[in-house]
Amino acid sequence: MKVDFSKPPEAFFHAPGNDTGIEMLHEFNWAWRPVEGGTISAFAASDHQNVNDQINSHINTHFNQRRFHQPVEINTIPVRMRDVGYKHSFVSVAGKWVLQGASGTRLRNKYYQKNLGSTPEIDHNVKAKFEQQAATARMFPMANEFDPKLDFTIECRNTFNFYHFLTETLCQLCTAADINVEGRIIILSPSEDVKPFIREWVDAIFPDLKDKVVFQTTPASFETVLSAFNLRHAYCQMGPQVIPDLDAFAPDGWMWQGRKADRPSQALLAMNSFDRNLRRLRERALRLADDVDIRRFPKRFYVARKPGGPRDRTMRGEDDLVAKLQNFGFQKIYFEDLTPLQQVAIVANAEVMISYHGAGFTNMMFANPKTHVLEIGNLQSALYRWADFMPHAHVSGCNYTCFFADFYSDDPSHVPDMRSNNLQPVAIGEVGIRKVITYVEAVLIHPKDIKNHDHLMQIALLLNSGKNFEKLSPILAQHKNMVAANVDLLVMQANCHRHTGNPRGAFDSLSAAWRLTTRRPVILERMVRLAAEISGREAARLLLNLHLKHYPGRHRTFQNHFDWYDPDEP
Repeated sequence: MKVDFSKPPEAFFHAPGNDTGIEMLHEFNWAWRPVEGGTISAFAASDHQNVNDQINSHINTHFNQRRFHQPVEINTIPVRMRDVGYKHSFVSVAGKWVLQGASGTRLRNKYYQKNLGSTPEIDHNVKAKFEQQAATARMFPMANEFDPKLDFTIECRNTFNFYHFLTETLCQLCTAADINVEGRIIILSPSEDVKPFIREWVDAIFPDLKDKVVFQTTPASFETVLSAFNLRHAYCQMGPQVIPDLDAFAPDGWMWQGRKADRPSQALLAMNSFDRNLRRLRERALRLADDVDIRRFPKRFYVARKPGGPRDRTMRGEDDLVAKLQNFGFQKIYFEDLTPLQQVAIVANAEVMISYHGAGFTNMMFANPKTHVLEIGNLQSALYRWADFMPHAHVSGCNYTCFFADFYSDDPSHVPDMRSNNLQPVAIGEVGIRKVITYVEAVLIHPKDIKNHDHLMQIALLLNSGKNFEKLSPILAQHKNMVAANVDLLVMQANCHRHTGNPRGAFDSLSAAWRLTTRRPVILERMVRLAAEISGREAARLLLNLHLKHYPGRHRTFQNHFDWYDPDEP
């Protein structure tokens, strides 16, 4: 079996809803749905300003251009597939390769890379062909009946990477459990060596299925199998007649290309969504972990890596950071020392979990919504790995905060080749350690422990940036005099009121801030919108006239947001 990347898009990619070979086992009533999601924030924490400048640029671009207004959960449906082939970690149906989940993303990227030299317009060709196919696509036909004794197959990138196995493969066993598979559950990957932890997680989370699970290397072929099909790629291969539009939740700007099969745009969808089966894996694991005795486990912990382990990439500065964290009651732990269900339990009950970039953050999917998960990375992990863990934050609803520090190198101020496939190890210096410790203090501190105005400002800025308004609000309420005299603190107080659904409180805080300074037009612009919401157009009109008086250079653009407003009206 060969993956012939030289074929044109219509002959290479399976077109769901047009091509045959995939049938649904059950009807489903949603393809995607909005969810609350987690709170994601990030800070530059390098000791070198040139590196911080690049980190801040990427952070700002993400929050302004890449973040959905609300993340979404994407459905995974049970299917029957005919004439099936597996090569590497890719799956084909009737001779065409299926875009499915993370393996579909890797396949699409590889197709682009293989054809770019001979066909520079290859991405345009794929997008055009998918758009044409989407116009005529229909939902998969229904299988009239199916044999539960058929094998259930799951593609797997490899059997040695914790992140890829739990995120992409283990979760698909939820579908096998749904349909009461009686045959084998075959996990197919190019890896010959199955690491012990792989089997441990299967046995722990799916004790009801463990005797049916077998591992097989690719290539492999099957006449007919059962499987799970995630609809993320289908969003760009099927039109709105099958899967509703997502544009209302997506960011404004050129990066989001909607239903076009644009690879960077599809990456936005991936980082702002999660597979339904990831949520169901979380729920199943949490139920099983209820029986774990957690009394000996800390609620504040730093996750280290076993020295000499297969993934040992020690972070420079780790000992200094851990020593300071111990002042806040943190303990050092190793996930390698814990069983799968103990790992689930310790993260589910965590107050604060901290570590440096690595596969252990996969366990963030088991965190509770009040957990603070702090990751220490570098510019490379910010650019190429940050998005990998966003779905885990969204599925758990936790607070996921990244501190992008330095490279572990002789000259940390020098930025190495970012395109390298090798992940550069992390270093954290004085600036980074100070920021991490300040943030830890911010999320753990009691309002009465604020020492002075500078301390209040430092804590408030971190909590506001992390959207931790539940913690910030009582701190500001405890220090009313300092808040009333500071524009930034008043704006943060308005953010707290807005978060709790109190637009009048937000308006009053912004009004007090604007009286202290008229040099910030954004404050008045927020007041205009709040006035329209609270009191209607007439109240907003008075403030719009004030906006014209103070900021004539900005007014024409701003007034366009209010089609009912005419500045020439008396």
